[in-house]
Amino acid sequence: MSRKTEKCTECVPFRSLTNEINSPSSNCNHFHGDRYPKLYINNYIYLQTVCGGDIIEVGKYNVIADDFQHGKNCKIGHHTCIEKEIVVGDDVTIGNYCDLYHGIKAGNSVIFQGHIRIAPNCRIGNKVTFKYGTILTTGVLVKDKAFFGPNSIVLGGLADRKTKYGTVIGENVYIGAGTKIAAGTKICEDVIIGANSFVNKDITSSGVYVGNPVKKIRDKL
Repeated sequence: MSRKTEKCTECVPFRSLTNEINSPSSNCNHFHGDRYPKLYINNYIYLQTVCGGDIIEVGKYNVIADDFQHGKNCKIGHHTCIEKEIVVGDDVTIGNYCDLYHGIKAGNSVIFQGHIRIAPNCRIGNKVTFKYGTILTTGVLVKDKAFFGPNSIVLGGLADRKTKYGTVIGENVYIGAGTKIAAGTKICEDVIIGANSFVNKDITSSGVYVGNPVKKIRDKL
C-alpha cells in the first residue's frame, strides 16, 4: 500500500543509506520512507526524504536521492532507484523496479511503466510513455509524445562517448515492442516503427518503417 508525502519545511534529509538517519522534527508527521534488510547484510537501506513539490505518492523499498525534484502529482512504485540531479515535471508516474540514473530531465505527463532503465543525462519531453522493459543508454534526446513499446532499446552515445544527444527521437514517434535503435540515429517526427525492427540509419521523412534493418513501407496515414 502506498503512502503520501507533501512538501515540508520541517523535514531533515537522511545522512546515509546505512544505519544512520537524521530524525525529522517532532512537528513533522509526513512519511519519510520504509527500510528493509539488505540481502545477507545486517544493515538497512532507507528511502530518503522526498520534498520539493506538492503531493507525491511513494511505494515501498525505494532509494531516492535527496535532491530529487518533482512537480505535482508524482507517483513512484516499489523497488525503484532514483539517483541525484533528476528533475521531472507534473503528473509523472515512475513504476516498479525502475532505475533512473543521474542527470535525467523529464517533462510533464511522462510514464515510466515498470522495469525501465534510463541512463545518465537523457532528456525527455512531455507526454512520453515508456512501456515495460524499455532501456535508454546515455545521452538520448526524446521529444514530446513519443511512445516506446515493451523491451525496446535505444543506444545513446557512440563507443567514444563524445556525442551528446547523438540519438534523437522526434515528436509523435511510435516505437514498436522489441525494437533496437542504434547509437547516433536521428528519427524525425510522425514516424511509426514496427515491432522487432532494427533502426541503423537516420529516418528523415514521416511514415511507417519495419524490418531489420528498417525500410519504409508507406507514408503515415
